[in-house]
Amino acid sequence: MSDNTEGPRRKRPREETSPPALSAQTQHSDSEGLTRDTSFWFPDGNIVLVAQEDAFRVHQSVLSRGSTFFREMFGVPQPLDSEKLDGSYVIRLADRSDDVRCLLRVLYDGGSMLLGPDTEVEFSTIAAVVRLGHKYELDDLKFAALGRLERCFPTEYVNWDFTSNRAKSCGVVIKPADAIVAVNLARLTNTLSILPVALYQCCWLSTEDLLQGGMDSIDKLSTDDLRRCINAKALIALSTSGIIATISRKRPYTCSCEAVVRRVVEHLANDHEACLDPSQVQWPNRSIKYIERHCCPACRAEVQSKRMQQAKITWSRLPKLMDLNAPAWKDELAQIPVPS
Repeated sequence: MSDNTEGPRRKRPREETSPPALSAQTQHSDSEGLTRDTSFWFPDGNIVLVAQEDAFRVHQSVLSRGSTFFREMFGVPQPLDSEKLDGSYVIRLADRSDDVRCLLRVLYDGGSMLLGPDTEVEFSTIAAVVRLGHKYELDDLKFAALGRLERCFPTEYVNWDFTSNRAKSCGVVIKPADAIVAVNLARLTNTLSILPVALYQCCWLSTEDLLQGGMDSIDKLSTDDLRRCINAKALIALSTSGIIATISRKRPYTCSCEAVVRRVVEHLANDHEACLDPSQVQWPNRSIKYIERHCCPACRAEVQSKRMQQAKITWSRLPKLMDLNAPAWKDELAQIPVPS
């Protein structure tokens, strides 16, 4: 079933996942078995947030300033028997402690500085701010972080580099498996324009990595999104193999490159399992890179030209390839001659 990639961003319920190991950025505390965070335990703090086993003593005013959720919570009188730690009320959160730490760092150290378009930031920080900003209605921070996420997974071909398989100048330190997290954040916040490229990047992960998930195996694709990636893997490999087939039909060769191409084609013909195995999506791409490295400048330029043509075709068909409905997808193929 196809999805719409446009529409208003709205909240969805979030599935809680098993917590990861405790962060090293903490010091041990005997008080009720909790661990006080070394960076966010302020002596003048008036509220204690507990996530997993980590405790953060912070300020109600900082939390409530941009959050309707916290502002309304702090406006309700607390029962006399409510849990306290060092004289401050305790709020236990069903969130990852590392996510809470990232959010507090942005709140205290300056969201515009950490999430500004010219600032390099870790993907884990972006993910934490989107996830908790959505949950606790920190809308300004959430949309700033989503803006950075949209730069990592653009809708315009001009902002994508097929050679490195990543966005141009997104300013986010991102690992391949982070694409899985991006897919889930797009689903969570209904920012569905992210999905085509995020799912496409998931296709370049091994089947094992796809099943294992991202963010230390905490985030996993839904069954439907996993199916999309597995189905698309074979199609991507097939389209890349088509470039090799086109090159192999070139006649006549006026250089010694024919032997290089023949060697790759023979390997392709003899390794049927690698060609048909969806987990081997990288194999045809590596074969083309082998041809580029060993061919003369003229043949290398021809191969790169065909790769660029195929990349533009793939981009124009990306939503369909990923089984998504994207009526507003930036299809720039109309101005591009498509080879027959």
